[in-house]
Amino acid sequence: MLSAILVAILAGALLFLSSAPSAPPPAPPAHPVGTAEPTLLPLATIAQVPLTAAYTALNIPSLTAGGSYADPTTQVKVYKLTSTTFPAAGYSWGHDYAEGGNEVSLPHTGPTRTIVVRQDPVNGGPWWLIDFTPGVGVGNARPLTGSLAPQSDLAFTFSSNPATPYYAYVASGETIRRFDLRTMNEVPGDGWPKTDGSPTWLHQSENDAFFVWMRGANGSTVVGYEPATATLKTYTNPNLNEPRIDRGGRYVGISMNTPQNGLVVWDWLLNTVTWTTDGTIPFAHNASLKRRWITVDWNMTYPPDFSMFIPDVPNSAQHIGGPANATLVHCSGDWVQSPANLNDQWALCTHYGSLRPPESFWLAPGGMVLLTPNGQRRLLGHPYNTVPASAYNFLSFPKLSPDGNYVLFTSDMNGSGRSDVFLVELPTDTVPPVVSLTAPADGAIVSGAAVPVAASASDNLGVAGVQFKLDGANLGAEVIAAPYALVWNTTTVLNGLHTLTAVARDGAGNTATSLGVNVTVFNADASPPLLSGITVSSISPNGAAIAWTTNEPSDSQVEYGVTSSYGSLSALNPVLVTAHLESLTGLAPGALYHYRVKSGDVAGNLAVSAAPTPLLRAYFPRPCRPEPRVSSGATSSTW
Repeated sequence: MLSAILVAILAGALLFLSSAPSAPPPAPPAHPVGTAEPTLLPLATIAQVPLTAAYTALNIPSLTAGGSYADPTTQVKVYKLTSTTFPAAGYSWGHDYAEGGNEVSLPHTGPTRTIVVRQDPVNGGPWWLIDFTPGVGVGNARPLTGSLAPQSDLAFTFSSNPATPYYAYVASGETIRRFDLRTMNEVPGDGWPKTDGSPTWLHQSENDAFFVWMRGANGSTVVGYEPATATLKTYTNPNLNEPRIDRGGRYVGISMNTPQNGLVVWDWLLNTVTWTTDGTIPFAHNASLKRRWITVDWNMTYPPDFSMFIPDVPNSAQHIGGPANATLVHCSGDWVQSPANLNDQWALCTHYGSLRPPESFWLAPGGMVLLTPNGQRRLLGHPYNTVPASAYNFLSFPKLSPDGNYVLFTSDMNGSGRSDVFLVELPTDTVPPVVSLTAPADGAIVSGAAVPVAASASDNLGVAGVQFKLDGANLGAEVIAAPYALVWNTTTVLNGLHTLTAVARDGAGNTATSLGVNVTVFNADASPPLLSGITVSSISPNGAAIAWTTNEPSDSQVEYGVTSSYGSLSALNPVLVTAHLESLTGLAPGALYHYRVKSGDVAGNLAVSAAPTPLLRAYFPRPCRPEPRVSSGATSSTW
């Protein structure tokens, strides 16, 4: 993995020296319709500097709210959310810190989402909610006032639960309230509201199951709260700086003032500190993922590496490859992800304090870089924000949405003199896999307990699994790695015609179903049908009807006569059924008749009912239930 990254870095260096920008990738879909797929973005290299001339030509400051442009390097779609007139006239706009609570909601009314922005944050302006619909624009601007007004930065978060995408949580005064974005009404219940001393740094785990905040902006107590059980626990340390949640719940990473950028890992469930660090690898400005915290080790020799901490593995601070994209960096981990390998989760890290860091060795200088612990490095685009590090309220603070489809950031539009808030659309994978069955062949006759079933599957980004199906029902478990094959025990199904298919799935949830393959199952069968429920009806002087059932499809025939040797047979009905009915005609009035029923299955196994029973004109007694006997090597059922 490191050698592959090194090759990519060297390739980028050659591009940088030649000053020849690479060709832009194909434009992504018009707007997200599925799962975000960062691998559709270009690989990040040190050559990807901001293309200021191309950006200036776009005249972004004159773009109206709701308008969009294509990033000059990656061609991703970037929406402008605010302007000199929206949501209110005459202000610059910003948003809260890069980590912490969600500032972009999940879609709650069709594709519409809600976003929180702040008016003139330098002068303490109010927070506003605006609705955003991809491909349509922005609208329904409303300020957060009264009991729904955040008391400070990092006192607001949208729900991360797909079941409740219309909820938001706000800390106003000393109380955290839950409210409905659609009605702007408080929604009490499920552990809310919660009063607890000036909450700030409000953020939560997956599905809103666990919340973390700090008492006061400069407080010494971190709070963990499980609303479903109303369980609240605290950790107090006079040297703490700020908390970072584990999106999987349970653990809280606490960045320390002393030791500087040290880490305290608090296991909330056990209410104990499980491990700490001394700040050698700094714990600060990190992305909070599920059981992973990602940041940059700016204490090491330049160019530094990205770094990672694993909360449930003590002393796990480690480097995960470089070069990083800056040391003045903010990272975001608001995208809640659940890959099979947690090292495949995506974090977002971005330089702040200038358009780009001045040195030539940084990865995508000044860019928003998406990365995974497993070595993926992709460039989303550049924010083109030139404000200095001291202009905290107008730093870019790129922040992911809970579903990963968008990134929110602030920009002064390459030194335009004002700041606005923007929303980047990540590309999504909408291409389904290609799949076909390769075994057995169409029209094949199969038998036995070990019939190979196999498929060929491919995808533009990778196949996540193949599910085989038999007559529309799952056949075995999903096969999650090539070769896509299993062994089918055909003795568990009835002989006859059956249809096999294969359904391939990719990581974005796109699926494709193969053409069906029809096969005939023909297994040797030594067991005759089981006969039961033999009854006689419709008795007349010249005839009667005899009915019975079998446990498998089989033919129908009755043997009868005036002696125990029978002598007559009804016509064989070759239709294979389980409910049988045969009519006897031409009987002699008043004569006694003996009869027995016969059924043979598709394999030729014959079942014959037991000893004869007399049949009388106008009276047809129900047959007794004699002992079973063997016919054609098998035991028949009684009737």
